[in-house]
Amino acid sequence: MNFGEWARAEVTRHGKTVTWLAREIGASSSLVIKWRTRGSNPKSDNFLLVCKVLSELSGVRLCEILERGAAAMGIEIEI
Repeated sequence: MNFGEWARAEVTRHGKTVTWLAREIGASSSLVIKWRTRGSNPKSDNFLLVCKVLSELSGVRLCEILERGAAAMGIEIEI
C-alpha cells in the first residue's frame, strides 16, 4: 500500500472522499489521486497537512498518524 492508498483508505473509513481531503489541505483532487495511482509521495508540507487532517478526523494522536503515514511510504520512524 502506498501513501495515497493509505490516505484514501483512512478518509473512506470515516465517510469522506479524497476530494474532501484535497479541499482540507488546500490541494487539487488530481494531486491526491496522483499519490495513489502513480505511487508518488507528497512533499513534506502536504504530508504534514494530510496527517494533521487525518488525526483530527480519526481522533488518533498526531504522532501515531505520522508514524503510519511514514510507514505507508516505506519509512520507519518512532516518535
